[in-house]
Amino acid sequence: MPPMLSSELYLARMLIYIPISTLVHGAFAGYSGITVGICNSHYVYLPIPEVISSTRRVDPDSRMWHRCLTSTGQPDFL
Repeated sequence: MPPMLSSELYLARMLIYIPISTLVHGAFAGYSGITVGICNSHYVYLPIPEVISSTRRVDPDSRMWHRCLTSTGQPDFL
C-alpha cells in the first residue's frame, strides 16, 4: 500500500517542524550554544561544545555505513 498524503505530512512534521520549533523555543527561553537532539524518544537541548567534544568515526566497511550509502544513493568511493 503506497503512503498516503496524511502520513507523508505527519512524517514531514515529525522530522522538520518539531526539531525547529524546539530550537526556537530554546532561543526564546534565552539559551544559546545549543542544538536539538533525541534522547529516549524526547527532544532535548544539547550543548554544542559537548556534542563536538569528541571525534566519532564511521567504519567504512560496516553494515550501517553501507545501508546509509544505499538509502541515499551515494557511490562508494572508498
